[in-house]
Order: sequence, then C-alpha cells, then structure tokens
Amino acid sequence: MRYAIEIYNKSRGYVYEEGWTRQEDLPYHPLLMQRLADVGAIEPRTGMLSQADAFKVDKILRLRRCLGVNLSGAVIIAELMDRLDDIETEIDRQGKKETLF
Repeated sequence: MRYAIEIYNKSRGYVYEEGWTRQEDLPYHPLLMQRLADVGAIEPRTGMLSQADAFKVDKILRLRRCLGVNLSGAVIIAELMDRLDDIETEIDRQGKKETLF
C-alpha cells in the first residue's frame, strides 16, 4: 500500500515544480524541517525539498498527530512503513515471476 498526499498552497496552487519545491512554500516551521534534516529523515538542498521528502514530512506529521508519538518515533515508524512497502512489492514481484514459469 502506498501513501501519498498532495500539498496545496492556496495562493499558488500545487507547489511542486519538476519534483522540487521551496521549503518556505510549505506550511511547516523551519525548525521542524531542520530537526527532520538533523535526524536524517529528509535531505533538503539549499532551501529546496524533493517531492518524496515533502510526502515523508506529511506522513511523519500525520503519524505524530494520529498516534501521539514523538518526532523520533514518527520518523522510525515512517521508515519501517516504507521498508514494509518495499518488501511487499518485492514479494509481489517474485510471486509474478514464479507464475510465469
């Protein structure tokens, strides 16, 4: 199962351009973004954030809100969810290969 959230900025419409957006256009506090970068959850580049990292920030904040865990816990849970998705994809791919033979 894949999770995706589109980020919408009322004044500019969809803020993603070529897979990157400016951090200041996102509705997150700069200190939060810095903390996430410090723990390695996201990799901003000169004030820009990739679309995948923006989705990851949304997922982390949603986990904090829904589960009531701290930021570090939400980062760990998000990473584990991504790894489980990768494993499920690999299992599905292996199952399809076996049915072809």
